[in-house]
Amino acid sequence: MKRTKKRAPDFSKMSESHIIRWFDNNDTGEFIDENDIVDLSDDKKKAMLNVRLPRSVKCMLGAIGESKGFRGASTYARHVLTRHIQEAA
Repeated sequence: MKRTKKRAPDFSKMSESHIIRWFDNNDTGEFIDENDIVDLSDDKKKAMLNVRLPRSVKCMLGAIGESKGFRGASTYARHVLTRHIQEAA
């Protein structure tokens, strides 16, 4: 039996505290269906993700990454995130 996808609320009309409370109290799995699943093996399409980190974390990523043969913090962070997502899937 196919699960019916629920509609998420309009977050643009909610305050930040209401949005946080909504995510704390709802299972977001009820709001996706099979068409929302992303193929992680598709390396042809690249996307940019900007993430703000404390400077110390970026320095640590860079140092650990370089010690493992990566070019820098971003390359190592991409490797760690990709590996973690693949293991979690």
